[in-house]
Amino acid sequence: MPAYNFKSQFAQPIESGRKRQTIRPRRKRPTRPGDKLYLYMGMRTKACRKLAEVICTRVTPVDIPQGAIRLGGILFLSRTARRATRRPGDRA
Repeated sequence: MPAYNFKSQFAQPIESGRKRQTIRPRRKRPTRPGDKLYLYMGMRTKACRKLAEVICTRVTPVDIPQGAIRLGGILFLSRTARRATRRPGDRA
């Protein structure tokens, strides 16, 4: 029964079904395909709103080391990956 919180900017895309993925840190009890997911906006506030209940269809491990992206065991080294992993203040 994993519950995930989203920023308000993602509420409409989640409710319409256009946003169908998220990247999250590993959990104590990892989410698995087949799990029912509860998607919220504003959890732990008075403005909490349930956006959707969905079934997880796939979990792909993502690792973002400096200058690369590893997606499902495949390492991507590219200008785009380096740009995506750059920390604030890093030089180009």
